Amino acid sequence: MFFFFLMIRRPPRSTLSSSSAASDVYKRQYQRRVRGLRPSLGMGEVSAGAAIQILGNLTTTLQSPAVALKLAKNPELAAEMVRNLLAVKATEWEIPPVRLAAELDRHATRDPCIRRLAEELERAMVPPHVPPDSLHECAYQLEPLEGSGATVTGIDLRRRPSDRVIAELETEMAGRGFLVFKNQRLDGEQHVAACELFGGRRVHSEHGVHPEAPNRHVLRVSNDEQHGVLGVGPQWHNDGSFERYVFSHVGYHMVHAPKIGGGTMFAHTGRAYDNLSGQDKRRWAVLVSVNSTSGVVHPLVLEHPVTGRKHVYLHLGMTGAVIDTHANRALGEAEMRHLFQQYRQLMEEVAVIVEYQTYDLVVTDNLAVAHRAHRSAHSGEAGDPLQLRIMHRVTIAGKVPLDPPGWHHVSPWMNMAAACPYGDGVWVGGDLGFEWEPGVKLKNSSKYLDPDALAYKGIFSRL
Repeated sequence: MFFFFLMIRRPPRSTLSSSSAASDVYKRQYQRRVRGLRPSLGMGEVSAGAAIQILGNLTTTLQSPAVALKLAKNPELAAEMVRNLLAVKATEWEIPPVRLAAELDRHATRDPCIRRLAEELERAMVPPHVPPDSLHECAYQLEPLEGSGATVTGIDLRRRPSDRVIAELETEMAGRGFLVFKNQRLDGEQHVAACELFGGRRVHSEHGVHPEAPNRHVLRVSNDEQHGVLGVGPQWHNDGSFERYVFSHVGYHMVHAPKIGGGTMFAHTGRAYDNLSGQDKRRWAVLVSVNSTSGVVHPLVLEHPVTGRKHVYLHLGMTGAVIDTHANRALGEAEMRHLFQQYRQLMEEVAVIVEYQTYDLVVTDNLAVAHRAHRSAHSGEAGDPLQLRIMHRVTIAGKVPLDPPGWHHVSPWMNMAAACPYGDGVWVGGDLGFEWEPGVKLKNSSKYLDPDALAYKGIFSRL
């Protein structure tokens, strides 16, 4: 499909934003190539660069079963949607992607307007070659942590490492779960560029922006409301579980570490799977979770795309239902409580606590490790500089959809606003999922999603 091919071929921002003179030359060459498209696309006064950004958002926007079905039946509407997007002025191009799941139906691309546009933009988006001498070949040191993860020294992520180093680091993350890059003095843009070295190579952010956040892609969290969002991540979870393409990597930059405490707990979900009994492995293999916010469906057991290792996967704050695909029914309350408590125990058994120093950057492979904030991360009196904790989070788009395997015979998306189609089991929709323990704190960053991300009113009100 052209749109997904476009998304794959989009050049990494880190390649185009390098501070070196060599990469600046190639950036200007790339921009000239893109500007040359304007006449052939009939874009008028709209900048070609803005149109490419729009189309990049469009690849994740058109991912709803209902939308795909309507576009498959009405390619004229699909063409109109593209033309509407291109008509947006360069200063107004930001269109938040919709948090829905399922791919754009291939029949929608039969319209000649869309096909021609896709082909021309595809040619323009081949990233420029960056000469090897403009990259940073570094001799880094990696020290494994007990249990999972490792610390990395000898790398300054303000300079782009070589492709070889990036590939090595990404492989280490896939196996170990996360890496702690020490002493990374990054501003907001450098933080985004560093995270875009890995996984999907493209930032994907859907959250509100705190007034002190350095840019809209950074979720700024704190134990003081004046300095960041409060109460994020108290339960075990993987970031972006409301997405079909779950975030591939996440970067947590400690801007201000408290003197005591304030750590994050990380649990290697591959080790957790290994700790399951044979009976539980067979049982979990037929279960899928349904996100309470978006309705996307994910398997409880996944195979990691890099290592091939099996991992468990469950969000303890945003799960509205769990479906037994073998029995074709939703789990009841007692079963859900048992499952969630068992998952929490699995995480605690393999968990490690990272106690931060200021300027630490933790980058996780989001399919290999789950996490939650330690209780000390939310403590401390407002205004106490010794206890102040400020962290910046950047999330990277997923490379592959985290769909249940085909033998589950379930849709990748379910309507949580409708009645449960799987009997009388638990079916909870909304920002927060099933309350699996009385009084359990479920607050998470979905409470701070940009409300405009739920719909692009100019187009989706008609669908």
